[in-house]
Amino acid sequence: MKPTILCIGGSDCSAGAGIQADIKTASALNCYAATVLTAITAQNSNEVSAIEALQPSLVVQQISAVTKELNPLAVKIGMLGSIEVAHVVSEYLLSCRVPVVLDPVLRATSGKQFVDPVLLDFYRARLVAQATVLTPNIDELFALVGQTHAQKGRDFRELGVKLVDRGCPNVLVKGGHLKGAESADYLVSQGSSDTFSLPRIMTSHTHGSGCTLATAIGVGLAQGMSVFRSVQRAKIFVHKSIETAAHWKLTASNGPLIQYGHEGANSESDNSSLGKD
Repeated sequence: MKPTILCIGGSDCSAGAGIQADIKTASALNCYAATVLTAITAQNSNEVSAIEALQPSLVVQQISAVTKELNPLAVKIGMLGSIEVAHVVSEYLLSCRVPVVLDPVLRATSGKQFVDPVLLDFYRARLVAQATVLTPNIDELFALVGQTHAQKGRDFRELGVKLVDRGCPNVLVKGGHLKGAESADYLVSQGSSDTFSLPRIMTSHTHGSGCTLATAIGVGLAQGMSVFRSVQRAKIFVHKSIETAAHWKLTASNGPLIQYGHEGANSESDNSSLGKD
């Protein structure tokens, strides 16, 4: 049977990120995606012009409807939209017995803030410790540990350890926003770390890459893979999806990823050594 992943997050009407990217990613990796919407956005790959969080009661009803019929083997959480919705999702996770991938979507690439200080504190105090894998980019990493950009010279893995110490067993620090010929992500776990590095693809067509990576990791966990193997395959999948998007150029600039077909994404030959230091 095809495994199911439950994706909780916001809608992107341009279908480049959010729940729409989650569905496309799961499908490409041969997994079924059930969804719970937390917010509706009016956005494209260049701007977010409107956000409306759903009522917490509706989020509860969605979770109930999905879990009565389906048996998700992993949960992926993206944009939450409000502190009230965050509380509802956190309550669900208390009874959840499957791996949880938390993508802490704090703001859009275009700069639009998705969280206020109260919700950020809730991430720090509760949600971080409820995740199996946390996938912050560099800005999100600094926000979660409560440090400023002036301290960016520090080792990112050292900051990842701070979140491991707060209760999250695996923190994947994403380096896609950094400069350099290589795009490196760092998986930090208790007492260990691994680096997943691939040549950087020079393109602006990367809208939805964070959502895609987190969902791909969640799919791997739903399919019974280890955290290491899930991250390894997800890294390759996103790399090939960016490569495809750079070729398609679906929009004039800053376009969405084109999720890579699952036959190639599941290839063992492409990623057998990725992540081994």
